[in-house]
Amino acid sequence: MASRNGFLIPNDSISLTDYEPQSVDMYEQMHSVNVKMAIASNHNVIKNIELIRTLYPKNNHLAILTDNTYYGLAHYAYVKKELKKVSGIHPIYIDGRKKSLDQAVEALHGVPHNSVLLLAMWKIDSLNISYVNNAVAAFQFIQPHIPVFSLTGTGMGHWAIGGYMPHIEGIGRRLGFKAYEVLDKKELKAPEMITLRNEYRFDDQKIKEFKIKSSLLPENSILINHIPPFFVVYKKEIETLFLVFITLVLGLVTSLYYYFKMKALKNNMASLNEELRHDKAKLEKSEADLRHAKELAEEANLMKSAFVSNMSHEIRTPLNAIVGFTSLLVENDCATEEQKEYAKIIQTNSDLLLQLISDVLDISRLESGRLKFNYETRDLAATLSDMVVQTQRLSQEKQVAIATSFSDESLIIETDPLRLQQIVINLVNNALKFTPPGGKITIGFEKDIEDKCVLVSVTDTGRGIPAEKHQDVFKRFEKLDEFIQGTGLGLSICKLTINYMGGDIWIDRAYTDGARFVFSHPLTQADRKA
Repeated sequence: MASRNGFLIPNDSISLTDYEPQSVDMYEQMHSVNVKMAIASNHNVIKNIELIRTLYPKNNHLAILTDNTYYGLAHYAYVKKELKKVSGIHPIYIDGRKKSLDQAVEALHGVPHNSVLLLAMWKIDSLNISYVNNAVAAFQFIQPHIPVFSLTGTGMGHWAIGGYMPHIEGIGRRLGFKAYEVLDKKELKAPEMITLRNEYRFDDQKIKEFKIKSSLLPENSILINHIPPFFVVYKKEIETLFLVFITLVLGLVTSLYYYFKMKALKNNMASLNEELRHDKAKLEKSEADLRHAKELAEEANLMKSAFVSNMSHEIRTPLNAIVGFTSLLVENDCATEEQKEYAKIIQTNSDLLLQLISDVLDISRLESGRLKFNYETRDLAATLSDMVVQTQRLSQEKQVAIATSFSDESLIIETDPLRLQQIVINLVNNALKFTPPGGKITIGFEKDIEDKCVLVSVTDTGRGIPAEKHQDVFKRFEKLDEFIQGTGLGLSICKLTINYMGGDIWIDRAYTDGARFVFSHPLTQADRKA
């Protein structure tokens, strides 16, 4: 079987690449040779042009794709011959004799927007490379929105919309029967020239994809890739659903029986619901009262803090005078030893009272948010070393050594130096109270790169703190030993202050040779935890 439209092959001296073939009717050429039977396809270009104009009247550019085979060149010559009979069509030939697959794909990519592709065949390109199905895929995805029609049936089922093409069926049986007549039965009849009938064939999925109205398709068109009706595809599922429906109907009848039986119970529940709504209203009123009481309590707490702050200021003024005059009595050379002793007692207790007032004032300011923090850039190592010098006199009186242990010789941080000093001095004074003579206190720090902070520690060799008291010591007025002087507010102030600065404080449980207090401090204010 072959195409009825062919061409005469030129001499070897003529290059097929530049040769312009003329389409001829192969039936006319067969009369001079001993042909007993010929089955050929007669591709109707005019019918395909009419079909394209019906479906796409505004597309006047026609790209024709042919390959580098005899049939490809025959289709090229035949299409070129037939296009001379129509007007208004601008042909664009993508010739496989002159283009490789890549060049052909590029040529298709460059066709105008209002183009239609008429597909003849593509099996071999100008490089004599053979393709099976991958060539069609290359063309298909380069211009997915250009409508494609098939002249020969190539591309049907996955690329082409359709076309007017030969109906190929029963060819082998007919050829076999003819061979049997000629070779076995020796029947010499007149040569048979059979032309395959053409038919309109379309891909149903492509018709839907390009939104082509079925009314525009010619009569007796054949659709492939047609999805069967819903009820045919899902016959078993529908039968199953029907059985489920019957079951549901039976269930509904049963439910209605119990519905009427329970209706009386629902009537009784209505009165209960009314009682519940009444109780709910009472609860909502109670909730509103509690919320109002909470707001009053918060307001009272703020007023308390303000009152404590004001009273602390008022008490500190006369107390400072007492402390000042007591210092003069202690330093007065005219006072007797007994008077100096009494004056020292007054001075010591006045200092304790002054410290208590300062602590209460600090807590009041922290709670009310009135304590201001002034951040500066400081060298932590130098700052902590200065604090060691400040506590040197008191540590010598207690016969306790104070040392430093720094992971870095210098570490620049953003901090409030006054509040940092208050925290460290509080921790050192606390350690001095519980460290016996001959003991040691170590101030150290190490950088935590992962959390972007520095960990400052104050370690002593005192009697330590029981594990169950590790959280209690940070509560207000909490004292481990009632016989040791102190207000019980120092550690609470430390925790509140370091929390405001973006850090936290805790007791190292792994250290058992005394107590080790550790607090974290952000390296910069940008590193503060929310």
